[in-house]
Order: sequence, then structure tokens, then C-alpha cells
Amino acid sequence: MAKHVELVVTIGGKAGQGVLSAGTFLESVFHEMGLYTFAWSDYPSLIKGGHNVMSIRVSTKPVAAPQHGIDVLVALDAPTIDIHEAEMKRGSVCVYDASSIKLDLSAKPTAGQRFHAVAVPLGEISRSIDKSTMYTNTAAIGAVHVVLGISTKTFEKALKAKYAKKSQSIVDNNIEAVTKAVKHVEMNFDRVKTVPELSEMTKPDHIILNGAHAFAYGAVKAGVKFTAAYPMTPATPTFDMLMKLAPEYKIAAKQAEDEISAICMTVGASYAGARAMTMTSGGGFSLMVEALGLSGITETPLVVMNAMRGGPSTGLPTKTEQSDLRFVVHSSQGEFPR
Repeated sequence: MAKHVELVVTIGGKAGQGVLSAGTFLESVFHEMGLYTFAWSDYPSLIKGGHNVMSIRVSTKPVAAPQHGIDVLVALDAPTIDIHEAEMKRGSVCVYDASSIKLDLSAKPTAGQRFHAVAVPLGEISRSIDKSTMYTNTAAIGAVHVVLGISTKTFEKALKAKYAKKSQSIVDNNIEAVTKAVKHVEMNFDRVKTVPELSEMTKPDHIILNGAHAFAYGAVKAGVKFTAAYPMTPATPTFDMLMKLAPEYKIAAKQAEDEISAICMTVGASYAGARAMTMTSGGGFSLMVEALGLSGITETPLVVMNAMRGGPSTGLPTKTEQSDLRFVVHSSQGEFPR
């Protein structure tokens, strides 16, 4: 029986550096290898700047939750190391961009440093390709695959699949970024034995799915035929997925001008006999409460997805919590089942 392997890879940097894109791609590589993953991310409500981070728990056995501790940290900026150093296990690895991070780090752990530091000029590698930093994150995950002992062919196959609809030059540039990062790591650093290698298993019998998309597929399976919504994070990805699935499954999908219109349309569709649902978050659900009472007094079945984010009011668009539960259970005046 193959040895059980499990570790956590965390990628951090500023918004706009492709942290989530790199993390999602790395997760797809693990999946293609037949490994199991559970990913979680954290990012501020900013278009640019602010600390973004994505972590992936990867295992040879099914996993269903986050895990404390970091085995491999990929730092695209210096704050990532400052923020996450305490989470790193002793003997773990930090791959960092030596082009922009000017810290006095030791290649091997010391009394005051828990991790092996792998300095790679990620920004320089990217600029050598097209004079931009566009491929910095690709170079970073190229370096990671050396640390984890993953086959270069596996990475190249995944890159070609990811950019299949892009131009050949985009594919070639990404492969070049990976190749240069790999060469640099192999020439300058010995492989760290404290981080286990990942080898390919049988092809996956599972899929990568996030909660928002799982909800959309569940609605399709349940026979939804009408949906209306007004975009509000973090419910929007569910609505986006239903919009994409609508033509294939003959679902009437409408982006309304506001949350009140969305729920009123949904109540009307349900009253007419269609299986209908709408979706929003706490602030939007506040606007829907009166129309929820309309469904109650007309005895019209209604499904509302409330993807809860931090409140009150507009709250924290990219942070989730469960403080809406009591509000939802008791929403709208009068006695009717919810």
C-alpha cells in the first residue's frame, strides 16, 4: 500500500498578483494527479492591494476541511512571510520572490527561522519573457512543483489545458516561466526532505467543486425552472452558474434591477407553477423580507438562498459568517411556515 501523504500549500501576495489564479491552477494539478484537495481563501474587498491568500490541503485520502499549519508557503510579497511565518511547521519551505522581497533569510532553518528559504527571482523570470510581471505567479508554482517532486510533464499538460483557448504564445510563455523557475531551483537548492514528495495516483474519480457551484447544480437536480437575482457577493457565483446552465436545462434566468424585483419575480413564477428560487446575501435579503410575506399569505412555495456575509448593512463583502440565522428564521411579520 502506498504511503499516505498530506500537506498544506499556501500562496500569498497582493490583490492583482494572481494569488487565487495560481492557487486554483495548483489545485487542478493536484486533482489531475488523482489527489484529494480542500482549498480555502481570504481576500479583502479591494480591487488592488491588500493581502490575498489561498491555501490548499492536498492528500492521498479524501479531505473535507481546512487544516492548521503550512508545509509550503509561496510568498509573492514580503508581508506574506510576516503574516504566515507563525503558521509554518518547523522544517517547512518558503518559496519567495527574490526580485522584490529583500529579507535576510537563511537557506536552512535556524533558531529564529522555522523554514527553509528558497529564493527565486520570480519577477525577473517573468520580465525576461515579455518585460512584464504577468508570469510571476506561474514561475512561482513552477518552483513549487520542484519542492514537491511533481513531474514537469504533469505541469506542462495542465498549463496547456488551462490555456487551450488562448494563443499559442500565451501557452509557450507560461511553459517558459515554469521551465526557468524549475532550472533555477534545481541548480541552486537541494530538495528539502522534510516536505514529502507527491506522486501520481490513479486518475481522479471526483471533481473540484466550490459551495456556490454545488448549490447551483443541486438546484438543477431538484428541477429549478426559474431564477431571478441581483448580484451580491457571495451569492453571485451561484447565480452565474445557473445562468450558464440555463440554456441546457431550459431554465428562465433573469438578472433583476434590484433584490425586491428579484424576489417578486420569483414569487410570481412559483405562483404560476414553476419551481423557482432566488439568491442574495444579508443586506439584499433585508430588502426581500416584505415579499417573503407575500409568498406566505398567498401560500406560494419559495426558495431563497442567503449566502451570509459579515454585517450589519453592507458589511464585509468578502467575509462570511452565520449571524443572519435568527433573522432568516423570523423574517417578515405574521405567522407562516418558513
